[in-house]
Amino acid sequence: MKSLLLKDYYTLKKNLGVVLLFMLGFCCLMSDDLVTVYCAFYAAMLPVTAIAYDERANWNSLAVSMPYSFRDLALGKYLLGYLLMPPVILVSYVAKLLSHYVFHRPAVSFSPLPIMMAVCGAAIVLAFILPIIFRFGSEKARLVYLFIVMIVAAAAVLFMRPLPFNVSMPALSSLSVLTAILAAAAVVLNLISIRISTAMLKRRFR
Repeated sequence: MKSLLLKDYYTLKKNLGVVLLFMLGFCCLMSDDLVTVYCAFYAAMLPVTAIAYDERANWNSLAVSMPYSFRDLALGKYLLGYLLMPPVILVSYVAKLLSHYVFHRPAVSFSPLPIMMAVCGAAIVLAFILPIIFRFGSEKARLVYLFIVMIVAAAAVLFMRPLPFNVSMPALSSLSVLTAILAAAAVVLNLISIRISTAMLKRRFR
């Protein structure tokens, strides 16, 4: 598994530095708390980029002849997404600090609940997207996963923006319960998704 993750890291290495710098600048220009959500969702999309590179190089056709199981090949992409979320979110908070001290924007809030909710939401998106991509390929599934991301991002915007008609945001205890529900849903959906992705890879390459 370590070798698969290293392979994906070296595949994305050339673009990752440029992307992180771009995101740093993007986050500095935006003072919105939704930046963390955007960054988490972007990290969840990086495994899709790795899969697209694999398809161009016909990697999976070679990998099935190596001592890797289909479960290893599928699980590696999930782990890649999980491992990339923390550093990408960290970049967003570094950018918020720079924006606060350089551009005098509002102070940074380091509440763990929004971070957990963003990570759980991104993990749920990953659980829905990867089986589709493993079944149909990155090109055919591109519109599908963009549609899923747009729906989830729109839901996050509606939830985190001030609500109309003087409707107040849920209390902290309610947010804690919602975060726990999202975390449980993310774990269950990803466990199911990994099994489905493994089956999709078997069906595609046998």
